Amino acid sequence: MTPIYVRIRSVVTAAAVLLGSTACDKLQHDLLTANIVGTVTPASINNAAAADALRVGALGAFNAITGAGQVWTFSDLATDVWKTADARQQSGEFDIGLVFNTDVDLQANYASLYVAIARSNEAITALRTYMPNPAWGIGQMYLVKGFAEMQLAEYFCNGTPLTTIQNGAIVYGTPLSNQQVFTIAAAHVDSAMALFTATDATTAALLSAAKITKGRILVDMGRFSNAATAVAGVATSFAYQNTFALATGDNGVWNINNNLKRFTVGDSMDASGVIGNALPFASSGDPRVKVTGTTLGTSPLGRGNDGSTNLVGQSIWGRSDAINIVSGLDARLIEAEAALNASDLAGMTAILNTLRLTPPALSPTYTPAAMAPLAVPASAALAATLFFREKAFWTFGRGTRLGDLRRLMRQYGRTHDAVFPTGVYFKTSAQYVSEANLQISSLEATNPNVVLGANSSYCTDRLP
Repeated sequence: MTPIYVRIRSVVTAAAVLLGSTACDKLQHDLLTANIVGTVTPASINNAAAADALRVGALGAFNAITGAGQVWTFSDLATDVWKTADARQQSGEFDIGLVFNTDVDLQANYASLYVAIARSNEAITALRTYMPNPAWGIGQMYLVKGFAEMQLAEYFCNGTPLTTIQNGAIVYGTPLSNQQVFTIAAAHVDSAMALFTATDATTAALLSAAKITKGRILVDMGRFSNAATAVAGVATSFAYQNTFALATGDNGVWNINNNLKRFTVGDSMDASGVIGNALPFASSGDPRVKVTGTTLGTSPLGRGNDGSTNLVGQSIWGRSDAINIVSGLDARLIEAEAALNASDLAGMTAILNTLRLTPPALSPTYTPAAMAPLAVPASAALAATLFFREKAFWTFGRGTRLGDLRRLMRQYGRTHDAVFPTGVYFKTSAQYVSEANLQISSLEATNPNVVLGANSSYCTDRLP
């Protein structure tokens, strides 16, 4: 098998503007019009324009692992956020929770994360040599790198190697635990923030995005008070987004759900009966998950791609609506979870109620209606259940759910059968499978540092 970075010859179109809402128009134009095809050899990187082209190419790779690609949607399919309405067997494997390391969708999503890391590395090297100013350009690449590493550790099992490219050559990584990868990701976000010292609008937006990303990583590591400190001062209205246009690419959630009809909005019930632990995203009527269609009976949207599963479509994002990569909403949720872990249940509830009473926009075209306030939970266990339910509705479709369900096990002591979907899987009449993460892809077969275990897995363990 050819090494991963030789096999992947991605066509990267900068379809997204990866900036906050206050970023400058010129940079938006640059990202919407640039088209980076294939790979650029190190010998050709000998001027500022070429170095900046690598930066834009890395942003295209970042786009592919966030709101424009399928990394978010497939990680969410492995939870209760989506159900498959796809004719392809591979989507069903994600849905039931039994994804093989040879699965083509797993391989594509795994490779996408490594491509983002490799391209950001290439861009950092070139920018330092040929375009060190403005400093936010290099910092932006460290942010891309740290974000990709964070998602790798949130979604995949322990034992992930951080293989990358340096000076055009593959540098194979050794198996790392999720906590080790989170530590590395946090350090790269710190490197980004160290470069965000200017006061212009672009730098300020990137700094806020980095603060939220750092907060999310610290939450993943169980450092809740540090996470709250990291995001302090970020405005609730802040948004760091993928944006889309007809000429450059579609919103990835809209595409896989509303356009391709491969995924339908998840629910707590289906034709097979009640799905244990699953939230009723499709049927709750919660204003944060605006939908059209029904899980049971006859859906007005008809059937999905498979011709048999009722289609429930999300109505938060249209074809070209921007989607938040990180936002001020995330900052408030990080602060609420810090209060929860400090046993300040009233403080947690107050933060959640402020969001409910004055909801932030979830897309350029949709802001949910105000909701009734919540009562303070009577116990820490009830508070945790409430918090993760609230977070799931607020962050629907944005690729956070798998990491959160894993954290409910790892940090809050819950068992798999109290967190992940249970019961009869509607397409096969088999039971949902007890896997809490995704396997390391078989693309690592060429990595001499990675060993295939007795269970035909490249994971060192499947612990949450």
